[in-house]
Amino acid sequence: DDEGTSKQCVIDFKCVDSQFFSEFDGSWIVEEYKDDDGVSPPSDGAPITMVRYVVDVRPKGPVPVAALEWRIKEDVPVNILAVSKAATAAMARQQTEQRQQQKQQSVVANVVPQVPLSTQPSS
Repeated sequence: DDEGTSKQCVIDFKCVDSQFFSEFDGSWIVEEYKDDDGVSPPSDGAPITMVRYVVDVRPKGPVPVAALEWRIKEDVPVNILAVSKAATAAMARQQTEQRQQQKQQSVVANVVPQVPLSTQPSS
């Protein structure tokens, strides 16, 4: 764990096609929580994560703001589960890669040539 650095992952998205929106682009920002002193708050050992959702929305045609807010609010729980699944899979891949690198380093460290020592004095 690097002191003074924040673990952050940004997942950007862009609307490809929508019946209701001409623009629906934004980001999910997933970050390990740190307090103002840069220290993680006490917990049961599990990291605490803050998730921010930033979106730029442009509806096709006039739409009441309350309707837009409702639509976004309805989608957030489904989307956050998808982000959680993607982040968990990415973390598992990263941990697997780290274990493989450590194994390779361990194998290299253990493969040291054995040089027999001569018990006879050289002439």
